Amino acid sequence: LTKKLVSMLQKHNMNTMFVCVLKANRSKVFYTKYGAKLFKTSKLKISNTTFVEEYYGWKNLYTFLK
Repeated sequence: LTKKLVSMLQKHNMNTMFVCVLKANRSKVFYTKYGAKLFKTSKLKISNTTFVEEYYGWKNLYTFLK
């Protein structure tokens, strides 16, 4: 499913992409497996709970499809 999304983005000349995930999300390894690099962290407060967000990105989506 994600590879289809990346292919569609490339067809529309969109060659970069980023995702925001919660640091506690153990499934985030999926993004690094496909070449994403961590480039930013931030905090998100909802009610009385603070979450750490991590932003992963691809400067060139070609690396995603490799």
